[in-house]
Amino acid sequence: MNHVISCDIDLRRCHAWSNQAGRIAYNDTPHTLSAQLVAYNPDVILVEVASPIIYNAQPSVLRNKLRWVIYNSWALGYLWPIYNKILVAPSSKWKHGHEEKALHAMLRIEGDNHDIRECRAMVRMYEMHPADWVKPETYLEKL
Repeated sequence: MNHVISCDIDLRRCHAWSNQAGRIAYNDTPHTLSAQLVAYNPDVILVEVASPIIYNAQPSVLRNKLRWVIYNSWALGYLWPIYNKILVAPSSKWKHGHEEKALHAMLRIEGDNHDIRECRAMVRMYEMHPADWVKPETYLEKL
């Protein structure tokens, strides 16, 4: 298996999991995450991106989702040194309709906090469904 690192980029917090080294980032900045990714030199970097689907249009939910979209997009800019290795997918695609807890149970992912479990789930789902993940420019062209 290739060396795969998955990244969960939240507002002001970045988390990452390597299928070879385990947890490599937790509550880090985009700058620190970028340095870690360069140091570990994976074959593939998975990054969850915003879904074009908004399930709840309440103003507070929409505001938080848009804040995350802006931060997530800005943070991706820090990953420029390793951009050619990045593949992206929204959770609406890579989770195949499973809720977070059900997905973790199905994949037998336990322990850690939910951000690291999500990173671990991304790697496992990538192993099973690699076609769900595409280059960022391909994703943007299909929006």
